[in-house]
This record gives sequence, structure tokens and C-alpha cells, in this order.
Amino acid sequence: WDMEGDYRGTWLRQQALKIASLDYFDFDSFMIQDPDTFCIQPYRAVSEDRVPNYFILPNETHGTAYYEAIENSFGIGRQTTHSFVSEFMPFLKEDWHSMRELLETRHSKHFLDATRNQHNRPETFCCKEHCRSDRAKLN
Repeated sequence: WDMEGDYRGTWLRQQALKIASLDYFDFDSFMIQDPDTFCIQPYRAVSEDRVPNYFILPNETHGTAYYEAIENSFGIGRQTTHSFVSEFMPFLKEDWHSMRELLETRHSKHFLDATRNQHNRPETFCCKEHCRSDRAKLN
């Protein structure tokens, strides 16, 4: 996950480790949080009725590589004009299993290898960009 000359340094490896660790948690829901961030107000990552509480940036667009990587990885185009890119990412384990299975089935390889193939562009790949909007399609 370290690519020679890549300006992101070890950031890609950090993302891969976070994603790969999801299978080792014995919880139905969890949150990935960047280590250099913290909440300044109370935050509940998943509601009592098991709905992830995503940070949403209304009508925010990032580089097209984010969306192209999601479409290439999952076969799902962008479903919303909103962005879900955040340092706080709640997950339901069942959603993670669906995403992993879709990646491995679609690409006939381990999910980390399937996602790594999306990193050949300088822009980043980010599963969380479409997680909320495509949840129904992934399950």
C-alpha cells in the first residue's frame, strides 16, 4: 500500500489497516475515527434503532476520482449530490460484510487487492463516500 513517489505517504496503508480491521470486531456497529480528530460536542455514531449517523456535507463535491473509484469498485454510480467524506465513519457490520462480498465477487480477488487497484490515480479512493446512499443496494 506504499506507492513509490505517492504524495499521500503512508495514508493509504493507514486506510487499508482500518478497513481490514473491521472483520476482527465482535460488535454489530462501530466507528472508524481518524486519530487526529475528536468531537467537541456529544455524538452518537449509531442510533438506538441501528441507523448510522453520518456526517453529511450538503451538495459538496470532491475530485472525480472519488466517484469513479466507487463506480469502478462497486458498479454503483453516485446517488446523491452530498458528500459523506469525514474523519468519523460509523459502520454496521452487516453493511461492511455486504461491501466486502460485493468487492470480492465483482473483482474475483481479496477486497484489499480490489480496492488497491483503484489507487493508481493521485486522488484518493474512499468507501465511505457512497456508503449511506448505496446502503440499500449493497445489502
